[in-house]
Order: sequence, then structure tokens, then C-alpha cells
Amino acid sequence: MISPASSLPFYPLRVVTQRLTSTPTNRLPHIVPFLANTIASCREIFKHLESPEQGKDGSEVGIVVHKLKTQLSTLLQDKSVEARWSAVVLIKATVEAGGWSILQSCGAWTRGLLSILNKPDPSTTRKLCLITLTRIFVLTQEHQSLVREITTPSIPPFVTSCLNLITITGSIKESRKLDVTSPLLDTVLQVLIKLVPSHPSSIRPFVTQIRSLLTSSLAPTPSDITSKIELTAPRAYPSGSTVVLAQHLFALLPQCAAKNTSNEEYSKYLRATLDQIHRTADYVFRAIVEDRVSSTRVSTVSANVSNYSDIVNDEIDDILNLSGWRGIEAGCERLQGLLSLLQGFVAVESSSAYTLPIGSILSTLDRLFAVLLPAKPDHQKSGSQARWNPEVGRDEREGMWLKLPSIHVAAIAVLTTLIDRLDIVSIGILPGLLEQMLWVLHHEKDRQDLRRSVYGIVSQILCIIGPSLSQSTVSSISPLVRTLCQDILPEEARRETSMNSTTNGGKMVSSNMSNADSYLKSGNSTTKQLGAPSDLEVAAANLLSSILSDIPTRFLSVPIRSLIDRTAILTNNQRAMFASVLNPESLVKGKNTSSILPFFARAAATSLEVEAVLRPRMPVLQQRKIDQDTIDAEEAEDIDMNAIYDNYSGNQREATPANDDVDDVEQVPRTIPDFLRAAREAQDALVKQTERPSTTNEENQLAESRKRKGEVDDSANTGEASTSIHSTPLTKRTRLKDEVFDEAPLSQVYTTPFAPVYSKHTEMTDNVATESLVAPQVSANVVHGGEAANDSDDSFEIPPIILDSDSDDDEEESEDDDDVR
Repeated sequence: MISPASSLPFYPLRVVTQRLTSTPTNRLPHIVPFLANTIASCREIFKHLESPEQGKDGSEVGIVVHKLKTQLSTLLQDKSVEARWSAVVLIKATVEAGGWSILQSCGAWTRGLLSILNKPDPSTTRKLCLITLTRIFVLTQEHQSLVREITTPSIPPFVTSCLNLITITGSIKESRKLDVTSPLLDTVLQVLIKLVPSHPSSIRPFVTQIRSLLTSSLAPTPSDITSKIELTAPRAYPSGSTVVLAQHLFALLPQCAAKNTSNEEYSKYLRATLDQIHRTADYVFRAIVEDRVSSTRVSTVSANVSNYSDIVNDEIDDILNLSGWRGIEAGCERLQGLLSLLQGFVAVESSSAYTLPIGSILSTLDRLFAVLLPAKPDHQKSGSQARWNPEVGRDEREGMWLKLPSIHVAAIAVLTTLIDRLDIVSIGILPGLLEQMLWVLHHEKDRQDLRRSVYGIVSQILCIIGPSLSQSTVSSISPLVRTLCQDILPEEARRETSMNSTTNGGKMVSSNMSNADSYLKSGNSTTKQLGAPSDLEVAAANLLSSILSDIPTRFLSVPIRSLIDRTAILTNNQRAMFASVLNPESLVKGKNTSSILPFFARAAATSLEVEAVLRPRMPVLQQRKIDQDTIDAEEAEDIDMNAIYDNYSGNQREATPANDDVDDVEQVPRTIPDFLRAAREAQDALVKQTERPSTTNEENQLAESRKRKGEVDDSANTGEASTSIHSTPLTKRTRLKDEVFDEAPLSQVYTTPFAPVYSKHTEMTDNVATESLVAPQVSANVVHGGEAANDSDDSFEIPPIILDSDSDDDEEESEDDDDVR
């Protein structure tokens, strides 16, 4: 017998509440993953609470959900750390799965989570509290009533708790500074980045405090030698991820400004960043004499740049409130940090409109790109055109050269973000940027990070202006192609290329030192290193396919195109091979070039691209049903060129009323236009070419055959048009028999699907000769049985058949007179 309890519907939430009740608190963290997954799978049950017609099942679901919320609230206020940690995790899962029915009653949970942030719980528990509260604030954005009731009152204490978690008390009374060693620093920054765009007015009272805390993390200088000189304790510096988050949050803070002042606040700090970049560059580049001076600088430097006897340093006191630095390495790090902050300002997104000073940004970056590494370090004046400052020591100059590629990488990152934001609007500045990137790569191609950055930005540029590049510009990209092919080719291909580069006229260039092991062929040399490709290889592979798909392939030289195809095959770059197949190489001296389609088909045999290229499938041709009305309509639209010509030439009489006498018709002379005369001459020439004279013997034979059969009568007695058939001399193997025409009716001859041949038809109408062109009939120059008739004597050749209508002038004149009367 089935018990009554077994007939009740199954609710997974009932299992969750039962496990929470029966499990000790110290064992709850072990079953929390299972319980959280079970709650996440009950979205439909929570939606049932929102339906207006719940019925009996709705009341049972409400009871189960109420028990779950009661148990979670009890665990949240429990004294044990395990219970609070479990409650935070399960509350987050319930809020995400419950929807509006759970959010409207989560005010008590929000206050309980805020209280945990002020308790000495482990950092993992407080981190989960930050994430859960942020999730609640984000989910309530769609419901304005919940925003007023829950989010707006909770954000001020939430931000206060966040700032208390990442600050420590400073040496000065009541001053607080950022704790860069806090494990919750990155989480707090991510939470604020998420809330600032959606709740700027609620965070506005804390903007000044947040900005003062972030200044130490905007552009840190870990290589600062101040502590070494002053013998003080070294300072702690934030990690790279923390610096990026701090810069992003700093760029978002202008959105919290008062109404209609966010643009002014944004422009203020952006121009302050540009001015600080110029100030730092004055110190960093004091070892050389710069020829380019930016015309967009806001202020000029007034520090001790000319004090060359002292170590380069800067004690900054500006609007950004950055700390000072000392040493050339620290100055280069500060310059990189400022460029990264500039990238954050360019990448920021907002609902309000911002003014982006593109000219000032490009002018600042041009100054940095104007300083390049010398081609040969042993010769100071080779390579770049920079002039040395003799008052600066060699150590400072070499330290600047060492950090210069990193500065250029940061500058390229700013350009990459700028192109992403502007997209097609940046088409006016891209040609100059492409030339600039090629010039930078030429001097600093030994650095992998710089090559990766150049590959990325060149791919962006080619996607926008690649099809419009000239041949000279495409030729200038050849060194870039050789460099990227070297970066992604296997080791064996690199070794072969390097061996070819050391040869001179087929002979090895002599060297004082050589490695004898390099001449031995080791079995391990052919092994390929396994693992994921590096960022450099990924960027080079993307650029390789962009060159084939975006650049006009006719401008690529044959060696460069061969190198690209070879690299794509050896590296199994399917995207590049597909681009090579779709953009074949141009003709070389009128000859077709080879394709790498077999390699692509073998490398990607199961891809849809190969299927589409090898076996393209055309859609089924739909046959249109044509009725007689459609045929009549199409025939009515045809234009008779001969009628137009006769109308202009005066051969056709003017239209007259029916009662008028024919003799009174006045012939109106007309002038024939040039285009009609040319068209008529072309038609006459076509008739002369298509008509072929017939021999007298063949005409006589054909006439005798017709008389024998009784098919031809005297046209002079009957008034019917006689038919003359002209044909070309037949060969011995392909001569037609007379029975072909004797046995077949004349109507079948007219319907033979041969090529058209034109003939003239002359007609007398009211003493005016009208000459028209008879509709095309048949010709013998056709393909029969899959072969051309004139290709071989063995093929079946059909002579051309021309039907001329020969009428008697007197008979036609009498018939026309009868019609007129």
C-alpha cells in the first residue's frame, strides 16, 4: 500500500532544508557545494511564487521557501565561522536563483552581510560577503522599488566598510593610507568599479577619499633608490593587477561628479595626465637632445633638469598628487605607469559624452616614438638621429636605452585602445601610425614584447585601411613579414633560414669562431615543442592571416608571398591557408601560379571552409512557369530596330485617316541619326558574314528532288513565296542524303535548334520598297553530340539552312492595292 506522503510532489528545496537542519555546523562547509548546486537548479520553483495563480502547489512551495530563508538567516547570525561562511555561500546561490521573490525580502540578509564585514572573520568570508552584496546591488537595478528600499540605503555603509578593509592608519594622526598588502584590495577595487557607473550619486561623498588612496597605486616606481640613499625601510608596492584596477577606478571617478560637470572633471584629469607624461619625459630623455617638442603641452617643467651632476629625480606636486621618484629606472617606470593611466582614460565608458583630445594624445605619443634605439650601440650616431647630451653620464644613458622599448610598448597599448574606441573614425591617422610602427620595429625588433605589440596594432590597422594601401606601402611591410615568419616558424625552418642568410654566392661566410655541434644532425632537432603557443606566436599568426586577407595580393612580391604560404603550411595555420586560397597570387608573366589548396584540404579536412571551396553547391534553379499571356507581353516589349530605321529614312509612309486617298499621302523626308545608321550597317555586315553562296549543282539537285515529290509549285502561278535552301559544299564523310529533306516536313526544318542566320526580305508597298530582316533560322556551326562540327571530319556536320522569301512584285502590288481600296 502506498503511503500518503509518497503522493506529495517532490521539491529539491525540501532536501536542502532537511540537510541544513540535520548537519552539524562544523560539517556544513563539506556539503555546501552540493546544496548550492541544488538551489541553483530550482529556478522554476522560485518563479512559481511570482505567478498570480499559485493554488495549492504555490502554498506548499511558499512554505518550503520560507523554511529555507529562515534557516539561512539563522546561520548568518550564528557564532561559528563555519556557519556564517556557509550562510554567505547559500545566500548568494538563493538570490541568483530566486529572482524578484527572493530579492524583495533580502533586506535582512543585506544588513547581516554588512555586519560580517566589520567582524574579525577570515578574509575568505569577508571576500564572499563583498561579492554577495555586490551581486544583490546589481540584481536590484532592474527594480526601482528595490533600489530605493535596499540598494540606496546600503551603499554608503558598504563603501565605508570597503575602505576600512584596505586602509591602515598612517604616521600622521587621523591620516590613512592604502594597504597594498591587503588580500581584499583587488576585490574591493573590482566591487567599486562595478558600482560606480550604476550608482554614481551614492558614491559621490567618497570620491575624494578614494582618489587620495589610489594615488600611490597609479604609477608605482619599485626601482626607486630613495630608500637606499636615505637608509630607510623599503616601501611596499602593489602588484601589476592591482595597478591596472586602480587606474581603471581612477578613470571612472569623474562620473561621480555633480550634474553636467562630469565632462569637465574628465578633461581636467586627462590633461593633467598628459602634462605629467611630458614632465617625466623631460627628465628621462635629458640624456639626448630632442628635436621634436610637443605643441600641446599645458605647462613647462621648472625642476632641476639642468642639474646634471645629481641623479635624475623629480619631486612631484601636481593635481595627481603622485609621489616623487629618484633614478633613471624609476623615472622610466613612472612614465610607463602614466601611459597606462592614459590608456585607462581612453578606454573608460560612460553614459555621458566626454571630450577626447585626440590631437594632444597623438602629439604626446609622437614625442615618445621619436626617440629610438641606435642601430649599433658601439657607434653613438648610427641608427637613430638623436644627439647625445655630453653632460649626462653613460650609465644614465644606457639605463634609458634599456627601458625605452618598454615605454614604447606602453605607448602602443594606448594607440591600440584608441583605435578600438574610434574604429573606422580613426582612418585619417592610421597611415601615419603604420609607417611609425614599421620604423619603431626596425630599430627595436630584438624585444619580443615590442614585436608582439607591433603585430597587434598592425593587424588592427590593416583591418581598416588594408585594401586601400598602395604598392609602395605594401612593399615597406616586407621586413615586418620576414620578422613575423621567423617568430612562428619551427626551429628547423629557422635554422635553414639562418643558414641561407649566412651564405654568400653559394659559399659559407668564414668566421673565426664556430660551433662544431651545429654541423651535426641530431635526432632531437626534429622534435616539436609541445604546449600552448605564446602571446608572440598568436599575435604573429593573426597578423599573417590579416596580411593575406586585407592587403591587395597583387602588390605582394613573389618571394614574400612564397614565404607567407610556406610559413602558413609549416605552422598549420588554417586561417592563413584559407585566406591564401581565397586570395590567390596574381599572374606572373601571364602564367597561373600554384595554390596551396591541397595543403589546406589535408590540414583541415573536416572543416566547412574546405567543403565550401572544394565542392561548392549552387542552389536549385527554379523553373518559371510561362503562360501565353507572359509570352505575348514579352513580345510586345521587343523593339524593331528595322522599323525605327525605316521610320527615320522615310521608307514607311505617314499614318493617314482611313477615308483619305492613298495617292494624296505626302512623303516626309527625314534625317537618319548616326546611331541608327551605325546599327543598320552592323546588321548588314552580319548578314554578309552569315550568308554563304550555294553552288548551282546543289540547287538543281534539290529542285529536282522537290519536283519529284510534288512539294514545290510554280510560285508565279500561285503567288506563294518560293523557298530556296543554300548550303555549303559537303565533305565526303558528312554529305547529307536527300531523303532527310524529302521525308521531313518543312515545319520541322524551321524548328531545328541551330544558330541563327539572317536573310533579307524585300517587299513592295505602295510603290515604296521596304527591306526588312527575316527572323533568324538555322546554321551549321553548332555543337552536336558533345563535339564541335568543324573539329573533325568524323563528326556529324549539318549545313546551314537559309530561308529566303521570294515574292513576285506585281502580285504583291495588286494585293496591296486591293487592301487599300
